[in-house]
Amino acid sequence: MFIKLRILFVSISFFNSFYSQNISTDRPSNTDNSSTLNRNLLQLETGVLKSNLFQTNPKEINYTIPTVLLRYGLSENIEIRVLEEFGFSKFVPDTFGIVQQTKGINSFEVGTKLQIFKKETSPFEFSLLTQFVIPKLTNQNVSLINTSKLLGSYKIKTNLNLGFSIGYNNNFSIKNEGLLAYSLLLGNNIGSKTAIFFELYGNGSSSNFFQNTDAGIAYLIKENIQIDFFIGTGINHAMFFSALGFSWYLKQKK
Repeated sequence: MFIKLRILFVSISFFNSFYSQNISTDRPSNTDNSSTLNRNLLQLETGVLKSNLFQTNPKEINYTIPTVLLRYGLSENIEIRVLEEFGFSKFVPDTFGIVQQTKGINSFEVGTKLQIFKKETSPFEFSLLTQFVIPKLTNQNVSLINTSKLLGSYKIKTNLNLGFSIGYNNNFSIKNEGLLAYSLLLGNNIGSKTAIFFELYGNGSSSNFFQNTDAGIAYLIKENIQIDFFIGTGINHAMFFSALGFSWYLKQKK
């Protein structure tokens, strides 16, 4: 179950609170950006993530070093994307015992984002994101898995935005084994270089649903370079996580 939760969770992304800035990223929050990239724009988004699970025996400490997301604007309304996560995990027993370790590619995914609705005169914006886990390139013993999300945003004020998403994670090898996901985010720009956000999100099945909250900050170093940091915790389960990230796009020749 937690492997599937991580597949959903590390699609860490941000949304429209960065529109007044020059770079539009899918970091650092879990609420995906409701805009596609501009045509012919190539963007790299990477980061490191640490999460601690305290109510398991043995306790589980996970590192994603790194998460790498490549995005490319195929047209004004379509982008293609490749996501790779290299993970390292430690399992620490409550009593004296051997600390076990595992490492490898947690997930390798390919996908696309499609712009459904976007107008300068409307505060609303919608898009559809779908991604597939490629089993042969993934360390875990998994089959083909698809994650699809409806993404949306609403501009409350010039610097204040509301983002939201509804998604479904489908494992094609297991009948009736799907995970629902939602997220709700409030983001605010502080000047032209800094943005902060607060977020609620959850994912899982009807019998085992994980609720989480996080908050973070992003800072624009240059028009095409951004750094970010966020921390979060589980609401109905004992987990703490934090991440540091970097995003960059290749400037187009004029």
